[in-house]
Amino acid sequence: MTSEPARAMQATYDFIGQPAFKHDFDRVEYNVTEFDRCAGTPGLHTVRGKVHAETRETLLPPDLFQPSPTLRPGAIRSACPRTCASFEVSA
Repeated sequence: MTSEPARAMQATYDFIGQPAFKHDFDRVEYNVTEFDRCAGTPGLHTVRGKVHAETRETLLPPDLFQPSPTLRPGAIRSACPRTCASFEVSA
């Protein structure tokens, strides 16, 4: 999402079936400092102004980044056909 924010947001709008809103990815403002403090997670939702990818070491186990043999196109729809009737999973 941070590597190609315009493409990611367009995909989001396409998914929810709404017209796209023009975003300024060079100037993003968001402040929930009080919420983070109350939740005991200070700085969790800090926004730095410009959307850009930052390389950092992950705390998640490496196997989470491997392709899942069980998640394939159509898997989500077949698991919940009534609620996800219009949901498409692309390969």
